[in-house]
Amino acid sequence: MIAQRMSRILEPRFYLPGEKLYIAAVIYLLAAVPLDAYTRITGTTGSVEEGNLLQQLIWMGAYGIAMLPLAALMRNTLWLWKKNILLVTLVIMACFSAFWSADPYTTLRRSVACLGTFMLGSYMAVRFTPAEMVRLVAAGLGLAALSSFVLAGFMPQQAIVESGVHEGRWRGVYTHKNELGRYMVLGLMTSIMAYSLSSGLLQRAYLAGAVLCAGLLLLSQSATALVAAIMTGLVWFMVNRIRRSAHAGRHMAVALAVAIVTSSILMAAFFLMENQLLLSLLGRSSDLTQRVPLWNGAMAGISDHPWLGFGYEVFWDRSRGLAYSYISGFLNWDAPHAHNGILQLGTNLGLIGIGIFLYHFVQVSGRTVRLLGHTTEPPADFALIILIITVLINMMEVTIMRDNNLLWLAYIYVALRSSYSMELQAEGRHAASITMTMTKPV
Repeated sequence: MIAQRMSRILEPRFYLPGEKLYIAAVIYLLAAVPLDAYTRITGTTGSVEEGNLLQQLIWMGAYGIAMLPLAALMRNTLWLWKKNILLVTLVIMACFSAFWSADPYTTLRRSVACLGTFMLGSYMAVRFTPAEMVRLVAAGLGLAALSSFVLAGFMPQQAIVESGVHEGRWRGVYTHKNELGRYMVLGLMTSIMAYSLSSGLLQRAYLAGAVLCAGLLLLSQSATALVAAIMTGLVWFMVNRIRRSAHAGRHMAVALAVAIVTSSILMAAFFLMENQLLLSLLGRSSDLTQRVPLWNGAMAGISDHPWLGFGYEVFWDRSRGLAYSYISGFLNWDAPHAHNGILQLGTNLGLIGIGIFLYHFVQVSGRTVRLLGHTTEPPADFALIILIITVLINMMEVTIMRDNNLLWLAYIYVALRSSYSMELQAEGRHAASITMTMTKPV
């Protein structure tokens, strides 16, 4: 059987020396912790997006290390890619978009990072079980939370915004409060999961990580992250109550679909409603902090290049001024991104790219529904959390197809690993049916 042939690799009994430590360090890097904090504190100019050589070399090393074991496991990797051909197509499309890009050099440089993120996600899907991935992500983000508190203790002017519209709000080791907020959502959820999967000292460490992440989530005052955390927690709780009841398999598809759609609608309605009291409590004005005019500008850009977009990560490159040329007609703001994952993808790869991603997302959601209906193990829980966070965060921020981004890496992992989990589940049911047939009394 396919799953039995792959299980020795996809559920490894041993790891290379320092392999888990390497992944924890990469997760810490993907959370944008040391590099962005170092750039801000030292006043160094440039970033990975802007072509900072030091940061590019660090990421090349991080991704290069993952290529070595991935090459040795290529047969298994190719099987996972075949099961997720739409995701592979999307990454290839980003790389080849240099041929129609408004700035081929920028697209080529950024697409290399996009490919590296995909390869790293593939390596993790091949080498680490969902339970191990949960622990690693929780450890990396727990360390990021601790780093934020340490920075606030020694250099509060760097960790807390001192002026402007966000005065008094925490950003920790991140460049923006919204970054801190969205990573603390993931850190909180994975820490809770890791707590339930551990015991003894490790369990107490993950509990401490959850407390740190929850505290920073509140201190960031990021409305998007706060609502995403509440909605994710509610959906997770509701789905788990249903799946542990009788006949969970028959009701899970409907329950999960309703839960995700309902949480998305509630979040959208929350931001769009004209309730000044609630919006003011979360620091929002009735025009969504000028996001609607920004989205109008992004849609105007997509309408000019509807099918293939402007090329990967070119439209929002401030040095070219493409985004501002469209947005300035609606809003005087040189925005760094679309503040919406689907619109960002549309400016990058057009309606074709949007269609490919949405169809693949539906496929992964379908696998997750089936896993939730037949198991209470970590593969289903982790996949559920990542999918919900992806939906909610990308309504107001951007993680879809973002290179060097932990949330996008987590989506890649869930998409690939869920293929193996489904195959294993299918073969288990097949083996059980054969056993029942053979033992059936004559």
